[in-house]
Amino acid sequence: MKQYNIVFQMITTGLLVILLLFTGCNTATISAPQGTVETSAPPVETSTPPLLIIATPQPPIKIIDSFVATGDSANDTKILPAVFPSGIKELYLVIIFEDTVPDGTRIKANVSLNNQTIELSSNGIISTIEDFIENTMRINIIIKPESDKFYDGSYQAIIKINDTPTIQLNWMIKT
Repeated sequence: MKQYNIVFQMITTGLLVILLLFTGCNTATISAPQGTVETSAPPVETSTPPLLIIATPQPPIKIIDSFVATGDSANDTKILPAVFPSGIKELYLVIIFEDTVPDGTRIKANVSLNNQTIELSSNGIISTIEDFIENTMRINIIIKPESDKFYDGSYQAIIKINDTPTIQLNWMIKT
């Protein structure tokens, strides 16, 4: 599994420069989404909530929101209901934290379709946006299936924070 390390650096204007490094460093480590889902949850139905908090992360980590988005909406807001068009090639798993996450925090996402693990491209890209006015950090994880598109069906992502299943995101792909 590839791991990406994110380095945060303040500059005098108050802007945040985000460098994505592919080598080890003593910073917040975020794993690219890939692998198996360790859950026995039922398939996602249209009545299934798009977000379930499975466990509360250890302080000081505090989750404000999490959702699935398209590239157009990943930096804006969530789409409800969480239904996306057939044939879409990539989606974003968005997690919004209160304040920044501590150095060394591990975040990993596993995705399934109708309770069957799907393999994701190993070239997942992770971006972060830190908002000093709202005091939040947004992490966007781009997910792309190896099959080159998301097939119709009910999807679920289990996001682990520091190896603990913490967030369950549910969405549908349909015509």
